[in-house]
Amino acid sequence: PPLVLRYAGRGNFFYGRLRELSLMQDLFASFLNNINAQSFILIGEAGVGKTALLQHFLNKIDTKDMILLRTDCNANEEKYSLRAWTPILAKIIKVYGKKNMKIPEAWVNIIASLFPGVLENVENYRNEALLNPSAIAYGIVEEIMSGILSALSRENKLLVIIEDIQWIDSLSLSIISKIISVDKNKKILFIMTSRNEYLKRTSYFVSELSRHHLITKFEIQRFTRNEVAELSAATLPQGMADKELTDKIYAETEGNAFFITECLNLLKSGEGLTALSRGMEAILSTRISYLSDEYIIGILFSY
Repeated sequence: PPLVLRYAGRGNFFYGRLRELSLMQDLFASFLNNINAQSFILIGEAGVGKTALLQHFLNKIDTKDMILLRTDCNANEEKYSLRAWTPILAKIIKVYGKKNMKIPEAWVNIIASLFPGVLENVENYRNEALLNPSAIAYGIVEEIMSGILSALSRENKLLVIIEDIQWIDSLSLSIISKIISVDKNKKILFIMTSRNEYLKRTSYFVSELSRHHLITKFEIQRFTRNEVAELSAATLPQGMADKELTDKIYAETEGNAFFITECLNLLKSGEGLTALSRGMEAILSTRISYLSDEYIIGILFSY
């Protein structure tokens, strides 16, 4: 089939991914119709186009009757339990307020202890002193979070977006697994992204849910040489994207969608391919950070 826009760079330009988009839409339709629904996760290297694909998918589906919850995981917060759930819970609390829904009193003190500042006017209905978060059993936290989302999903289906799940903490990941296992994607659908350098716990999370047909994994690959030529011809001034230039773009970027887009933006602005953008520098820096000191020393001594 002819290629269409797959990677969103600056603007609304998107290129291809017809197969992935079609399968994602099928899974979403199954969720809407309560037929063997599965959550899904997009896995690939930094800059390969996971977020662009996810956003393009979200732009194409109808979520007006759903409650959309979203969070981004951060490498700096990986060691802090439940940070990934804080923005989600903050929005849930606001929706609870609009719907005049009450949080069970037995949960209030635990939520206030684990998520300081999320509950407004908590002193008006909490009589006990704050608990030590480390003294709260994991199982209780899982039950509370699962219960809060389950209650919210009785009237509206929930769509939960979690980006960069490779940086999520163990407890937050356990809560996601618990919710998916209990709900079975009937009222709550998770859509996640992860770099392919994900940790063992994330790999186990995906494999266990896959084994029970509760999650689908999409491996997002780099562009091929032909796709780079197609994309270059579609974005650069007419006649500029000759074979020599597109071969050079492919060699410089190795098919990474973000790098390709940055190179094309540099060329359109009149700069050469040797000028690294800030975004490219950031991704390269992140990639290097995954390497151990021993590995880097080994590379240096091999030259």
